[in-house]
Amino acid sequence: MPKKSMEILTETMFYVLMALNTGDKCGTDIAAFVSGRTKGRVTLGPATLYTILGKFEKEKYIREIAVEGRKRTYEITGKGFEAYREDYLNKIARFQDACAAAIGDAPITICVENTAGWLDFQQAAVELLLESSAFGLTFDIGHNYCAGDADEAWLLRHK
Repeated sequence: MPKKSMEILTETMFYVLMALNTGDKCGTDIAAFVSGRTKGRVTLGPATLYTILGKFEKEKYIREIAVEGRKRTYEITGKGFEAYREDYLNKIARFQDACAAAIGDAPITICVENTAGWLDFQQAAVELLLESSAFGLTFDIGHNYCAGDADEAWLLRHK
C-alpha cells in the first residue's frame, strides 16, 4: 500500500521543519538555515521550498504568520513539531543501529556529555542511544557547574 504523502519526510522536508523549529522564518531565511546547517550539501531553490511550504500549510504543519510585500513568514505548529520530533527520533534510532553495527565487539563507546538545557525530544534521543552498549554518558564537571548541576542530576538518573 502506498504511503501517505506526509507520512515520511524527505531530507529536505526534515530540514525545513528543523529551521522553523528554531524560530519563525521567511523562505529566504529557511533556505539559508538549511544550506548553513548542511554546509551547502542541501540547497533549496524557490520551487522546491515553496512546494514544501505549500504542502506543510495544507497539512497544518506550519502556518503563515506575516506578509510584508512578497516576504511571507512562517511558524511551525504543534502538528509540525510532532512530525519533526518523530522523524528526528527515527533518524536517531537508525544512527544508533549503524553505530552499534560498525563498532561490533570492539571496545569502543561513544560518549555523550553536557545534557543540560536539551529539549524533551533531545533527551528522549539520548535515552534511545543509551539503550545500546555502544553509547555512554560522561561527566563534565565544569559544564555541570555552569548549568546549575543539571548535568549531574540527569546523569544520576541514567546510571
